[in-house]
Amino acid sequence: MDGGLLKFKNGFNYIKTSGLILSAIGIVIIMVTIAIDVFLRNVFNSSISGNYELIQKYLMPLVVFPAMAITYSSGIMPRLDMIVEKFSPKIQYVIHLFVSLIDFLIMVLLIYYTWNYAMQALAANVTFPAGGAMYPLYPVLFIVPIGFVLLAIEILLNMMPATKKS
Repeated sequence: MDGGLLKFKNGFNYIKTSGLILSAIGIVIIMVTIAIDVFLRNVFNSSISGNYELIQKYLMPLVVFPAMAITYSSGIMPRLDMIVEKFSPKIQYVIHLFVSLIDFLIMVLLIYYTWNYAMQALAANVTFPAGGAMYPLYPVLFIVPIGFVLLAIEILLNMMPATKKS
């Protein structure tokens, strides 16, 4: 692997790890918020106003989308290994490229449409009600296409034989 690609992959691994940390922080915030809410509800017969909506609209996307690329690269995602293993290595490589190309094209479509949706929400200043107040929804909508961009880059890196399993 040449120096430029190695530097890019190392930088991208840093970005993927940062996304994983961001997702982990989101999970911890969700757990703490729900635990506090349950405690308040059971002890003081009161709860955090808008808790469910804020977790649903802000924290859940923050948990899922930044970690997609590192999840894909870890091999957790379902694969066609049982079927593909029966073919020769050359056919396996062709199948891998074909499936990866389809994955990449789907990611490009998802990037395009989720980015357009986020831009429309920004232009319309989309908000949602939670706990008696209105909160902007559009900032979190930009996490979705960013997650898909990271996943598309991971798919491209996975398609290159020199970058596989390194």
